[in-house]
Amino acid sequence: MEKGFRADVDLGVGDVTFILPKDTGVRINVSKGLGTLGTRDFIKQKDGVYVNEAYAKSDVIIDVFLNFGVGDVEFKIVE
Repeated sequence: MEKGFRADVDLGVGDVTFILPKDTGVRINVSKGLGTLGTRDFIKQKDGVYVNEAYAKSDVIIDVFLNFGVGDVEFKIVE
């Protein structure tokens, strides 16, 4: 059984950066409006779905469901 949690994030207007741990599996599900999305540390699985390298082998998964309108959202992986 997977461990971890689901995070539902609803952003209207503004900029935000998410800092996530390298060794934890992360899947991002995105629905966006006019904003820009920064996912350079992630692999695109399909439209609106991104995972990090640890996702396939991690016992702990963070599932992020992001809905945002206008602004810049960036996801960064750190040690």
